[in-house]
Amino acid sequence: MAYVSAMQKAIRRGLEREAMEFACELIHTSKAFHSMVCNRLEVICHTLAAP
Repeated sequence: MAYVSAMQKAIRRGLEREAMEFACELIHTSKAFHSMVCNRLEVICHTLAAP
């Protein structure tokens, strides 16, 4: 869960490379983490798109 949190913080801070590194690490770890990253990115996208 620390990597998911770190990924989200990196996204909020505009640290694209670090966010991608955390996401890739999680995606390649297990199918459960892959789903977790996808869900979290969906939530982040909806939050950023909201006026």
